[in-house]
Amino acid sequence: EGFVIVRNILFGYYGESEHVVIPEGVEQIEKGAFSFTFRSPVKKITFPNSYTYIEDGLCYGSVELQEVILGSSTQFIGNDAFCSCYALRSITNTENLTIIGFTAFNGAKKLEKLSIGDSCRFPNGLYGCPSLTIEAPKGSSTIENAKNAGIPYIEI
Repeated sequence: EGFVIVRNILFGYYGESEHVVIPEGVEQIEKGAFSFTFRSPVKKITFPNSYTYIEDGLCYGSVELQEVILGSSTQFIGNDAFCSCYALRSITNTENLTIIGFTAFNGAKKLEKLSIGDSCRFPNGLYGCPSLTIEAPKGSSTIENAKNAGIPYIEI
């Protein structure tokens, strides 16, 4: 309820729920579908397990957003996807990520931890997250990327 979906493409959300669960069967979400959700109290978004790609600018400026649960198949987070989501504290199911786009989390100052798999690239994707620590497999390329970016990390 509250979704605008045409031919399995989600164009936006205009409902009143604080927890939005994107329906199974959605194959694409338009860029900016959850951007600047001032008229909507979205605090949590859950993606279907089949969803692999988080679009550029998807939630840009969603200042109330606190939690994101990715689908277990999500591999890519686009540029600016969660940029200026100042209240974002938690993003889970991140183990299969391979790319975090440019400034994807810029301004997510409350984001504290990302558990990422062994081969995730994030060219400036985690810029502007002063509280963030990356958790990744010991000796992985993800740890090397964290070292090179100056991001605190924990090897597991």
